[in-house]
Amino acid sequence: MELFLKSQDVDMWKVITEGNFVPQTTDAVTTVVTIKPEAPWIDTDKKKVLLNSKAQLFLQCSLTMEESERIYECNKTKEI
Repeated sequence: MELFLKSQDVDMWKVITEGNFVPQTTDAVTTVVTIKPEAPWIDTDKKKVLLNSKAQLFLQCSLTMEESERIYECNKTKEI
């Protein structure tokens, strides 16, 4: 499975092992890290977020119907 996912995108395995990518921004003054709203996402952010969905889709497609029903409520690929 690892080889297949890496063949689709090199960073896809990282999404599975480390969790979903969430675009973040750091305040220059306070250095507080917050989740970046969707409007200012750049293409790189969008591509990484798309990997979250692709990884989850590939995993769900590889499961039987019974297994899919058990993980249906998972929000993150890493939870699967």
